[in-house]
Amino acid sequence: MTMIQDQTVRSFSEYRKLKKRHQNAEAQKGSESKEQLLVPKRPTVCPECQAEHSFWIKAYYFRWAVEGDLFEVIPVPRYICRWCSEVVSVLFAFLVPYRQFTLECLARGVQDYILTKTSYREVASDIGNNDESIQRPSHSQIWTWVHLLAESSLQKIEIAMQRACMNAGTESKLPAASQHCCLNSIRAQSIEKARKLNSSARVLALVAILLQRNKGNLVEALQTYFLEFVQPPISILTGRGIRLASPQSLKHIKN
Repeated sequence: MTMIQDQTVRSFSEYRKLKKRHQNAEAQKGSESKEQLLVPKRPTVCPECQAEHSFWIKAYYFRWAVEGDLFEVIPVPRYICRWCSEVVSVLFAFLVPYRQFTLECLARGVQDYILTKTSYREVASDIGNNDESIQRPSHSQIWTWVHLLAESSLQKIEIAMQRACMNAGTESKLPAASQHCCLNSIRAQSIEKARKLNSSARVLALVAILLQRNKGNLVEALQTYFLEFVQPPISILTGRGIRLASPQSLKHIKN
């Protein structure tokens, strides 16, 4: 199954505002009209057979989105291509596949642990939800997210840096790996774990150079970069063997 991310709604707060407006508009229609769910629009191009305007709604499923003390149950539409029967799920950009916490939460948690002297438990507490009915992230989940960042992106980011230098006509001189150190790697319980933490710190350092960003959340920017420009598109925070695409990555199919 293909997952496509809709970039028209980029944040959880933006979604909540749109949902409130949508509910008010539905209320004005009256009780006789059928309620329409606020969901992303159907894709214009099938990523499998390349047919245009071929998707029909197949079903919906519902998933949690948690950010701080806010949470919502969000409908996710599944569309099916009438020509090749390809089924796609379309997620808003602030959702991460198979994760109930939003992209902003995951990205902030990962970056905070890599760049500041803290612990997994402190980071989990900072991004957790105070409502006991909603599952809070465990310290092991924070490590999983950091681990996925290093495993899924370091090599590809280094290649992207080298290509950027080639396109600019300059010599590729990547900083030495020894220059990047996670502040928490000294407390790692194994050499392998320390290596992963330092690799994650190197990823963020390279992202800051590649995307020319010194402020903001580098992990969130990297997630967006991978969905838009890395082929095949992947999610650095998922680690699942799924086919993940974005509207931007489908442009080359349509053209």
